Amino acid sequence: GEVKERSTHGQRSAVASLLNMVCDAVVELDDEFRMVGDCLALSNALFHGQARGLLGKPLKQFVVGADQLFYEENMTSQDESSTDAAKMFHVRLCDAWGNLVPMELFHVPFRGLGGEMRHLVGLKEHGDARTEVPETGHSPGESFPSMPLAP
Repeated sequence: GEVKERSTHGQRSAVASLLNMVCDAVVELDDEFRMVGDCLALSNALFHGQARGLLGKPLKQFVVGADQLFYEENMTSQDESSTDAAKMFHVRLCDAWGNLVPMELFHVPFRGLGGEMRHLVGLKEHGDARTEVPETGHSPGESFPSMPLAP
């Protein structure tokens, strides 16, 4: 009843608070891994402008294609009945400029107030972030080779 709901909400708040201390962004995902709630920090980290534009979108949409299967395996490999299994793994996200952003993802599944599966995901940049633009292979700020002039 009410005591269990308060306990569940308290646990979620504690986990979210901890993730907010160590991560650049924390998002809540529904049972289909779509973003719900506040997405402002992730929107800012990926230069996507309006945070409301991220609501309802799957987080997977921002994962680089080569990392999507790995992302899915790590998000879904947990026992659906268990909400104690936190997991951390690395994937690359793509920001609005097309840069690869290496991220550590901290995934904590939990049950919502109605008993539905929810997921808290903390995202933290790691390594040499934004080092490659996939279309050109050049690093941000790197000078491009000059093109020879036509005779």
